[in-house]
Amino acid sequence: MILENDYHKQILLDDTGAVVCFRFRKEIKTSMLKEYVFTNPVWLTEIIYKILKKGKAEFDQQHVEAIVFNDGLNATLWIEIMKQFELIFEIEKKNEKKYVVAQYLPETCTNQDAYEMAIAGKKMEHAFTLNYPDFLPQSNFLRLLAKYGKQNISYLYWKKGMLFFLNRKTVFGECIIKADERKIVISIQDRDETATKEIFDTLLTIDEAENLQVSVNGNDFVEVRKLKEKVYKNNTEIDSVDSSALMTSIYCLKGKNKNLQNLQL
Repeated sequence: MILENDYHKQILLDDTGAVVCFRFRKEIKTSMLKEYVFTNPVWLTEIIYKILKKGKAEFDQQHVEAIVFNDGLNATLWIEIMKQFELIFEIEKKNEKKYVVAQYLPETCTNQDAYEMAIAGKKMEHAFTLNYPDFLPQSNFLRLLAKYGKQNISYLYWKKGMLFFLNRKTVFGECIIKADERKIVISIQDRDETATKEIFDTLLTIDEAENLQVSVNGNDFVEVRKLKEKVYKNNTEIDSVDSSALMTSIYCLKGKNKNLQNLQL
């Protein structure tokens, strides 16, 4: 039995997956979720995947209503749960709300002409590349899609790429997963520092792999963990993974930050 005021037990059970309780999580997309504790995570998952019909990359609220009408919870709540789990993102198309399932999007861009038009005349610069030496889960980029998909430009998003606005700048994100290459590459109009920092922090929140590497020029990589240590100690140099000496200042635009929560590239 979970007591309403037994906060520690609720947090423990949520952390272990015995229940799903959003109220104590750091980032809650809507206060509505704080009112619910799901004591049967398996049931929760089963309903979600009934809604996320395989291969159906886009749906509306009526689709959800038709599936959950006998389950005791309204469609709006189920949509918010899926947003919280970063499984879907909301768009507006022909003045109607639609919901996009990132994992069912096409593998490649389906409208290259629209993409070329969207970046025409803009100074798109490489902001940073994250390299995952061992393993890059496809879900890392799908979660990035879910976070920024609503800010898309001309519906230009696919399973391994997206074009969107952030801080009034155009951003292009690309996921590369091959046998010998596992990277997420971010290019930003005018290499805007604020947008760069936010996306970098977001990707580290999603998955700060133990040996994750970052590059600001696409060629010279340093381990993020070691970079944080160098910045904390105010060291001015760091060795790249191929032993080249680099200046930490090219990664840290605003100098030393003791808590390392706001590390900037």
